[in-house]
Amino acid sequence: RRVLFGDDVLAEINPSVEAVRHQCEQQARAKLRNLNEVALKTALKPRYLRQAMVTSVPSFLKIGRHLLGLLEQPERLRAKELIAELRRVTQLPLEGLEMAWDIKTGERIPARKEITP
Repeated sequence: RRVLFGDDVLAEINPSVEAVRHQCEQQARAKLRNLNEVALKTALKPRYLRQAMVTSVPSFLKIGRHLLGLLEQPERLRAKELIAELRRVTQLPLEGLEMAWDIKTGERIPARKEITP
């Protein structure tokens, strides 16, 4: 973390690994619930699903950074590297996260069938 102004009032606070892991899990679940709500509210229209996926990517990446920090891997990784490292560490495919990142950056234009659940 960076201190933009003044003293670092959080310098002496060291949460337990378990507390940080629990917080990351809660945030990830909340983000997934939000995506499900968007899907239901928008009647699964691809345009809205794509927008929800793309806008949620930074939040999931932030959670991923915190999880890697728990494993003492504080190195600042670019998004693609972060996803690859999360995939390696968690043994999860994370294809949806990678696809959403590619859509967000314009590297990929998704087919309708890729967005529609």
